[in-house]
Amino acid sequence: MQAFTKHALVSDFDYASQALVFIPSDIGDIRSESERIGINAFIADMIKIVGGRTLGLFTSFASIKESYLQINTDLKKAGVTLMTQGLSGGRARMVEHFKKNAETSALFGTDSFGEGVDMPGRELELLIIYTFPFAV
Repeated sequence: MQAFTKHALVSDFDYASQALVFIPSDIGDIRSESERIGINAFIADMIKIVGGRTLGLFTSFASIKESYLQINTDLKKAGVTLMTQGLSGGRARMVEHFKKNAETSALFGTDSFGEGVDMPGRELELLIIYTFPFAV
């Protein structure tokens, strides 16, 4: 068994006053196709509350596509543009659009969107982690 060392590092970010972690426990089982409809509706509601400014991280393109197909029309009606990796163009183009239109944009991606995307200030207010990126 491998031993792990724990380190606490100082950060300039004031997590206590600038971040909130919300883990819903009553919206269903993500493994159930029928319950994912409710999960995706919940995601749409959260995005509409912040008016965009959302990055959704997914573990598969299939999950991104399913969520997009279920919530895109509802978000459009609310004035939010949903861009998705694999459906909306290249990564650089989507990130550029998001940064210019963050207040009315949501961006769903996998892999490369989980690392190396910097969205400072109010560009990003909601981070959705659809499933933790453990092996499927």
